[in-house]
Amino acid sequence: MGVITRFVDIVNSNLNSALDSAEKPEKMLRMIIHEMEEALVDIRCQAAQFIAEKK
Repeated sequence: MGVITRFVDIVNSNLNSALDSAEKPEKMLRMIIHEMEEALVDIRCQAAQFIAEKK
């Protein structure tokens, strides 16, 4: 059992290392900014509709 758990720990460590190196901060920031811009457009459209209904 000790060998199997050690092997699993090594595999998990290698997977975590690969995932950490795959995430690029610049790409993540661009994606977050893009999502925020899309949300802003949606909010502006909803606000315009609300103002139009109010008038």
